[in-house]
Amino acid sequence: MEKVSGRDAARQTMPLCCGYFSVHFDKQMVSVLADGVASRDRAVVWALGVLSDGDREVMDVRPVPDADPVFWRGGFDRFLARGVERISFVFADAIAGVGLVYPGVAELPCFASIQRRGRFCLAASADRLGTEARRAVREAASVRGARVALDRLLTRSEARREDLLVADWPEVLAQLEPFYALRSERRTLVRRGDEVLECLGRNLSRAVGRHGPFADVDAAVSFVASTLARAEVRFSSSVPAAARLRACSASSMAARAGVAPSGH
Repeated sequence: MEKVSGRDAARQTMPLCCGYFSVHFDKQMVSVLADGVASRDRAVVWALGVLSDGDREVMDVRPVPDADPVFWRGGFDRFLARGVERISFVFADAIAGVGLVYPGVAELPCFASIQRRGRFCLAASADRLGTEARRAVREAASVRGARVALDRLLTRSEARREDLLVADWPEVLAQLEPFYALRSERRTLVRRGDEVLECLGRNLSRAVGRHGPFADVDAAVSFVASTLARAEVRFSSSVPAAARLRACSASSMAARAGVAPSGH
């Protein structure tokens, strides 16, 4: 169990909105000093929530324990404790247990998982073709459309499929079928969320690279959280706070009344 500072503990218990249309996970690798000299890589996971009105916010920043099979379940338990009553879609890889906390949630791979560089939603790749592949998948209107867009990208760039896409890319696209089945305006919500995730991830990756090794995991998590908070301001929605509170209230009332979320 990783220790956290008082400031980070307060941030991790701050109340959240009661309902999110989609939650997108990303992972940032950081170097942490061991015995004050050598460094080793650790993972810090963060989550971006998208509300039904299009507003977005970073929900949580956590270190990934070296070996914790129930880590993800604990993360969603924490969301529940912070007031989150409903999540419609979760975009991430290697997650298990969310359905036990939020029944009916759709678990989908993140768009970046189509890229050759990783199956666990790594920060946005600096490689232009990888970024274009991610964009092609999220902008498509169907699985077939995504396949056509990827084929065109490969033809235009003359890149080899095995160098650009993960080996099981057809399965990744098939798993995204629930996303493509959404109404156009709902797909737009998800797309904008992933765009912000990509921009924040790129900014974070550069900042971590400039920083160098961290003294400990607590320092790394604090740095990631503060960097995301500063970058998030530039991508914050113009939706007034009062409108967001009304949306949250309406979502809460619908959830308590047993009304199914719209847009599926």
